[in-house]
Amino acid sequence: MAKKMAQSMVNEELKKIWYKEIKEHKKNNKFKKIMDRMIYGIALIWPVLTLPQVWMVRVQKNASWLSLFTWTAYVISPTLWLIYGILHKEKAIIFSNILWITVDIAVLIGAIIYG
Repeated sequence: MAKKMAQSMVNEELKKIWYKEIKEHKKNNKFKKIMDRMIYGIALIWPVLTLPQVWMVRVQKNASWLSLFTWTAYVISPTLWLIYGILHKEKAIIFSNILWITVDIAVLIGAIIYG
């Protein structure tokens, strides 16, 4: 009888732990879905913030203030991130870094031509 009671108590404690873990998992899963959606917006907006540099270099043909070394590094970095994203099949990383490479190359070409 004592053994049965002890087993019942253990089972009750396990249920509490199990329900707590399920509740926590659902909470984290909801947060993850929100972050998954939000990251694509950030991935789009962040490279767009570089468009004023593209405008100054490409349209105004003014690149005297740019560092060729820095913008070359800006092209290399997202290229490595793109490779990483492809290897790990991370769509947000792939999407974001394709945009970064495009914007950075536009500035870099302008810096070479007009610098």
